[in-house]
Amino acid sequence: MIIKDKEGIYELKVDLDRKVVTETYEKKLFTKEAVTRMAEDYRNKIFPLFKGKKWAKLCDMRNYMMTQNVPEAQEFVGECYRNGMDKAALIVATKVLEMQMNRVGEAQAFKPVAFTDPVEADNYLKSAGY
Repeated sequence: MIIKDKEGIYELKVDLDRKVVTETYEKKLFTKEAVTRMAEDYRNKIFPLFKGKKWAKLCDMRNYMMTQNVPEAQEFVGECYRNGMDKAALIVATKVLEMQMNRVGEAQAFKPVAFTDPVEADNYLKSAGY
């Protein structure tokens, strides 16, 4: 299943066999409104697919553009965690983004693992059973 944001900011691909959701971002600001839309896509379309079972995220954030949406992103990460997200592998382009994403996870006691190599990120999830 592929879900595309109506504003073209993100795309979500669900692989039910692997139990992995892959998030990709266009080179546009990831606004509070975009966080809200993504959370709604997860609530209405993705969480029901996993039915409370464990799943993982592979987030390709190399095009992600930082904004001041940390509180909203923290709440969204917490909601994913409460709905079965077990692992998160982030593909990032910079250390600054890696630090921001680690801050998002810390508020929920959930620590994503950041990589600069997409193959390493995918291998991390495979080694965890995804």
